[in-house]
Amino acid sequence: MSTSFIAALGGMRANQSWIDIIGNNLANANTPGFKGSRALFADLFSITIRPGTPPTGALGGTNPLQQGLGVQLARSTGCSSRARSTRPGAPSTSPCRGAGCSR
Repeated sequence: MSTSFIAALGGMRANQSWIDIIGNNLANANTPGFKGSRALFADLFSITIRPGTPPTGALGGTNPLQQGLGVQLARSTGCSSRARSTRPGAPSTSPCRGAGCSR
């Protein structure tokens, strides 16, 4: 298979996961105690075309030249904003505290 096809397929899968997370956030936005999530992406694979060089004399070095070959969903994290409660003090509607419930 061509590397461009693999990169495109990985991008489409990552985009679908991102849309799923957004849909979950929208569907549960009014649920008491719900904390939204966000998607974090990472490189799937990359090739180094030209390595970096160290500094010489008064001149700085150069950065490596890399080509990415796709993306993947690294993880889905819970947002750390405080959840809201519809009835303060009621045990069944008390919000989660801290960095999120789904860690």
